[in-house]
Amino acid sequence: MDEIRFYNRKLTEAEIAFLHDHPDVSANAAPVVGKAQMATTLVKKRATACAAVAADDGNGTAALTYAWRVVRGDATQAVFADPQAAETTVTVNAKGRYAFLLRVSDGERTTDGEPIEVEVRNPGIAIILR
Repeated sequence: MDEIRFYNRKLTEAEIAFLHDHPDVSANAAPVVGKAQMATTLVKKRATACAAVAADDGNGTAALTYAWRVVRGDATQAVFADPQAAETTVTVNAKGRYAFLLRVSDGERTTDGEPIEVEVRNPGIAIILR
C-alpha cells in the first residue's frame, strides 16, 4: 500500500468500486451548480423559461448532463419541455407553491442545486375601456 485517502463521509459502494478500478483517478471535482435562472412567480398554463447555471472542471468522463424535477407541489401538474436540457421551459397547470430542483452530473460526480421556490398564480383578466 503506497497511498492513503481520507474522506469526510461514508463512500457509496459505487464510489469504492470506481476507486478500486481506477487507482490513478484524477482529482475530478463535482460540478458546481449555481442558482438556476427562473422567475419566482409563474402564470398557470403559461410556459416559463428555466436556465441552468453550472460549471465543471473538465475531469469527468462525459459532458455535463442535466435533470430538472419537481420536489414540492403536485409533480403531475408541472411539465418540463425537455427535463434533460440545460435550458428548457416549464408549464404548470395548477396554481400553488412549487419547488424545482436541478441535478447536474459530469459522468462521475453529481451535484444538486438549491431548490427554486415558485408560486403559480391564475392568469389575470385584462379590461380594456375605449
